[in-house]
Amino acid sequence: MTSTSLLPGQAAVHYDYVLKVLFFVGLGVFNGVTMWIEDIVRPRGFSITQAGITGGLMIGGGIIGALVIPTLSDRCWKRTPFMVLALAGAILGLVGITYATSYWLLFASAFVLGFFLLSAGPVGFQYGAEVAYPAPEGTSNGLLLFMGQISGIVFIRV
Repeated sequence: MTSTSLLPGQAAVHYDYVLKVLFFVGLGVFNGVTMWIEDIVRPRGFSITQAGITGGLMIGGGIIGALVIPTLSDRCWKRTPFMVLALAGAILGLVGITYATSYWLLFASAFVLGFFLLSAGPVGFQYGAEVAYPAPEGTSNGLLLFMGQISGIVFIRV
């Protein structure tokens, strides 16, 4: 368990707990949105086909984001700024999906949400392995995935 004080007099932060919460919320949101995308966009007049395209763009954006953001993170040898960037971008995409009234804005928001939210996964897994050292990477990654799957169940049911 790693804890660090960033500033003098500041309480120690347990980064492993923060990362678990981020995975809990992030994967829960992704699972919930992909499960309920039709119900989210239908009241604004979008068709079932447009809802399906929206889900596909989220996944496509996520694949591209999972290639781009972790590569940049590895080149800079930094994790936290890229996690913050990913979460900020995902929030913008989620707001867009929530309030979009044109399908082009909906599609762009879905791509942005997928790009940033799913790109946080690989960066988070690497960060988790670094924080949990000397524990095996499989242990930290398994725990993070476990948190995400539990939240998926909770977010879909709620």
